[in-house]
Amino acid sequence: MIRALILDLDNTLYKYAPCNDAAVEATLALAEQKLGKPKATLLHEFNQARERVKQRTGFVAASHSRVLYLQEMIEALAGKTHPSLVLELHETFWNVYFSKMQLHDGVIDALKRANSGLIDTRRIGVWGHSMGGGIAARMMVRDRDVRAYVLFAPISADVEDNFYELT
Repeated sequence: MIRALILDLDNTLYKYAPCNDAAVEATLALAEQKLGKPKATLLHEFNQARERVKQRTGFVAASHSRVLYLQEMIEALAGKTHPSLVLELHETFWNVYFSKMQLHDGVIDALKRANSGLIDTRRIGVWGHSMGGGIAARMMVRDRDVRAYVLFAPISADVEDNFYELT
């Protein structure tokens, strides 16, 4: 019997880049509609905002926060904060990200094999760090089979909490 199986989500179970790229594209399309700015300008400002957030926060979980990138982008473009727009863009990002997530070939079969007696499915746990911690927190309300969670330096699963706590 396997006593532990540890997997990193990004690029282990699925490819990160296509999910992120589609999410950024959809988020910027909505921002273009809401702000009337060209997509090229929005992409440039999003990338600049990401760099400013990383410089300001350093090497901590918050340096990966899309809500902070979006807030920084909106403030730079509009000259003021628009919390409801930031939250709408953030939700769009994650909805598209999760909808584009495609498991690598063989993942389902491997998990089924593990489920066929190799792993005690009554003892499944999830450990998440940074963005993975935020994803794990969201999993808590969706997956009743997982018995334990460890959230290590997570981004909060509560988008509004992230916005108000980290700004």
